[in-house]
Amino acid sequence: KESMGLCFIGKRKDFSKFLSEYIEDVPGHFVTLDGKVVGQHRGHHLFTIGQRTRISGVGHEAWFIARKDIEHNRLTVVEGSSHPALFSSTFSTLSPHWVTSYPPPLPHTCRVKCRHQQRPVECVVSRKENGCLSVELAGGQSLRAVTPGQYAVFYSREEGECYGGACIAGDCANSSNDNSKSQSLGNNTATRECDRQDIDHN
Repeated sequence: KESMGLCFIGKRKDFSKFLSEYIEDVPGHFVTLDGKVVGQHRGHHLFTIGQRTRISGVGHEAWFIARKDIEHNRLTVVEGSSHPALFSSTFSTLSPHWVTSYPPPLPHTCRVKCRHQQRPVECVVSRKENGCLSVELAGGQSLRAVTPGQYAVFYSREEGECYGGACIAGDCANSSNDNSKSQSLGNNTATRECDRQDIDHN
């Protein structure tokens, strides 16, 4: 059967090595939220948001990827798997793809999840003027490692019916995080795509 997912390439002990066979490694820096360089990486394509990485001789806890600045080839890292910068209470998506016969009227309260084994959480989904979506989690909840370029999937609150999904866009930093520098280090590609939809809409 045809498959378009990397998950179906089979078992590989060194997935980074597999990627490097097809994508050229371009070394860059690991930086903290305040911009301090703490190490060097082989290429941003080898990492995803929320992934643990090894940076020897720095800090007291394990380091995790919090942001990917592809334009400048920088990976922002934080200490500890529960660092606030790894969690998001609001985020944006590109235009949705509804699979239900009756797309929900927006704004709409439903449930959302961004990873396969993640428990869906309640949220309010609103449509922006450019057709993109704004997602705000309810009750002070947050999701870990909301990643631009991956998909948010929406479900009804009662029956759990799948409404559809949308590609996560832009910087998905926690709205309670006031660190403006960390807010600017999102996935620039997804942000530009959402901006492009805004231009097309107008």
